[in-house]
Formats: sequence, structure tokens, C-alpha cells
Amino acid sequence: MYHYQPLKDFLAARGDRSVCLSYHEIEHIIGRPLPRSAKGELGRQWWANTQSHSQARAWLSLGRKTKLNLPERLVTFSRPVSATSLPEIILVDRSELHPVALRLLETIVAETGMGVESAAAALLNSAAAARSRG
Repeated sequence: MYHYQPLKDFLAARGDRSVCLSYHEIEHIIGRPLPRSAKGELGRQWWANTQSHSQARAWLSLGRKTKLNLPERLVTFSRPVSATSLPEIILVDRSELHPVALRLLETIVAETGMGVESAAAALLNSAAAARSRG
């Protein structure tokens, strides 16, 4: 993996969930041309998220996976969104709410006696449930 240590270091320093790089940018980062097997149709295997490939361990060890755009010669290194990526407490300014959302929230508070925070959570949970049903 030592050829790809600079790529690993670059990705480790990036806090972004996704980092999209061109082949040229990757070559610049690693200080050498990518092998021919990384390009063209064979590239799908080379960029595969497989521990048996030394280059893949550079991104897999950081919890990232690749998505290849062959026509554009781009690779996106992404980390899954974890449940802990949001802060424990989420504050929303009332002025940021759509008027209908604000009225819905006020109605839930008035009808149920819930606090605003609990009513907002109930509203979001209801929207999520409706979305998951299709």
C-alpha cells in the first residue's frame, strides 16, 4: 500500500463525507501515474472495494468506499452517514420554517400539550414514516 499512502493521508485529512477526484488529481497526490489497469473498463476491478487489493486498503481503512465514473475518469471516495453525524440537539430558528410547517407545529402543541421540541420530533417522525411507506 505504500504507493497509495499519500492518497490515504489526503483522504484522512478531508472531513468531507464524499471526495471526488479525477485520475489526474489522484496521480498528482500519489506522485506517479496510475497503472493501466486502473483505467478503462478494467478500472472497475482495480477500484473495487476489496481488501485483497493493496490500493483499496488505502480508502477502506478510512471507512470509505469508491464509486467510479469511467466516462468522466472520476472516483468518488465516500463514507456512509452515521447516526451520530448530527448533533445531540438541533436548533431551528422559527423564521426558517415554512408557514404551513409552523402552523402544523403550533397545532400539535395545542392539541397534545407536548413541548415544542417533542412536537417537532413527532412531526419529523410522522413525515419519515409517511415517506417510508412510499
